[in-house]
Amino acid sequence: MTEILRTFVAVPLPEALLARLAAVQDELRRLAQGREAQLFIPRPAGIHLTLQFLGDTPAELAPAIDEKFRAALAGREAFATQSRGAGGFPNLERPRVLWAGVHITDELTDLHWRVLAGLHGLPLKLDKKPFKPHLTLARVKRSRPGTLARVMAPHLKEEFGALPVTEVVLFRSDLQPSGAIYTPLCRWELEQAGSMS
Repeated sequence: MTEILRTFVAVPLPEALLARLAAVQDELRRLAQGREAQLFIPRPAGIHLTLQFLGDTPAELAPAIDEKFRAALAGREAFATQSRGAGGFPNLERPRVLWAGVHITDELTDLHWRVLAGLHGLPLKLDKKPFKPHLTLARVKRSRPGTLARVMAPHLKEEFGALPVTEVVLFRSDLQPSGAIYTPLCRWELEQAGSMS
């Protein structure tokens, strides 16, 4: 029987940025200790920049994904962007997700399209939502209207830090009562500027 994995393609974050985001999560955690909101706050080490959610993926597809991504990412140089600003989906008055923003650059848009190209032709049911790069800080189970907007207000224009994009990773996600466990399945290093092909 074919093993089915829950997978996604993402960029891991540097320690300095994770530490800053963890501090914001601590603020949210203190709020959640009261009665104004019920939140699920992921482990800081699990925060990542998702490029594409794949969902149910036959384990036997991993070698094909690896091969196609090596071709799709060939020549893509490493680059850097910034995590800045914060918000909520669908909005901050009644959010379901709280996030830190990611500055969209031409390089990041190109990387996303290369990921889609790498997945083209594979038997996967891909998420069709527009690419909205963000870093998930918390998922909201319940909150009083406006409460989270007040807590997030100081961070709406904050510069959280640099986000170097040096590799792309295919992660396996295993859902646990304490939160998802992410395991790297494949890694693709981006070229360093000035390196020879």
